[in-house]
Amino acid sequence: MNKNQTQMKKGRKVSNFVLNELIGRGGFGEVWAATSLIDHKPVAIKIERHSPNDSKRKLLADESVVLNKLSDSPCFPCFIQYWEDDDGCCFLAMELLESTVRKTTEAAFGGRLSLKQGASLGLQMLNAVESLHNHGFVHRDIKPGNFMYRPGNSPPDVCLIDFGLAKIWKNSEGDIIPQRYGVGFRGTSRYASVNSHDGVDLSCRDDIWSLLYLLVEMVAPPLPWHNQTNRETVAAMKRSQTARLVAGLPIQFQNMFEYLNGLSFEDVIDYEFFRCKLEEIKKIGENDEEATLNFAAIGPNRPMLVQFGNSNSGPNIILEESSSVVAISENDDAPLFERSFSKTPIKTPVVEKESQEPSEFRCCLLI
Repeated sequence: MNKNQTQMKKGRKVSNFVLNELIGRGGFGEVWAATSLIDHKPVAIKIERHSPNDSKRKLLADESVVLNKLSDSPCFPCFIQYWEDDDGCCFLAMELLESTVRKTTEAAFGGRLSLKQGASLGLQMLNAVESLHNHGFVHRDIKPGNFMYRPGNSPPDVCLIDFGLAKIWKNSEGDIIPQRYGVGFRGTSRYASVNSHDGVDLSCRDDIWSLLYLLVEMVAPPLPWHNQTNRETVAAMKRSQTARLVAGLPIQFQNMFEYLNGLSFEDVIDYEFFRCKLEEIKKIGENDEEATLNFAAIGPNRPMLVQFGNSNSGPNIILEESSSVVAISENDDAPLFERSFSKTPIKTPVVEKESQEPSEFRCCLLI
């Protein structure tokens, strides 16, 4: 058995929950669908195993702090409870969400949306990204697999998930943390900004770059570099093919890319500008057929049990001990429990971190 694999079984009681179904497993732990014994509501429980007295960084402890800080916003999964047991297991209970944006659009429309559909979805995703930025975090891995639906409303709410590569971009006084260089790649090649390819520190603008790539892919797939595996080739295409990227799309797409191109690291995003452009695109697409997503027809789309993560953690595995799950200090890699009062930077080797595609198996439902 992998040292991080738990020995949990269906029906086991953990704290105030009963485990129902294993829905994810990887080199760093497991995620279970469970039921609360208090209010009988379904929840997701992520479990990370450590040996007793293990001094390694506890990733779920970090994530629990982040989710708690985001708990006043409907744009993120709700934090429920964090605890540890005497056997070295860490538990994080949170809201159980439904399908990812990627799975839903593929199931309903083969992955391609109309202009109205794409703009409507884009507005919800923009709201989530803006809320994260307003809480002081930069996500650094915006992509369709990192947005999930919360059932109950029509249309359902869109939630941003997976904070495994997130970092804080402004301190408690509201001051922007200075940009660093040579920090290595962060994100997923297909959606990462050119700044990420260049290895410079990322800011709010880079999340919006990724969001725009995502939106273009949804309404006019595929992205020009979709079949490229060499990261340098992808970066070169992103630098030179903006015209091809927006060819045939409403001028508003070009307007948004031009706006982003003029931003520096510390510039504050004008989210209303993007909101207005998306509303304009939505209006252009008013006469599109299939103008709204039929969520009722799709039904629940819970992921099947998948192997994710890697027990042989190499430099591209995100949830390794040295990865920056979220840094709540001015140092990107400072553990949460050392950070708040630490003035001494914690130096760690630069490791390029590229997100693995099934990222929905790291947050909310996932590890």
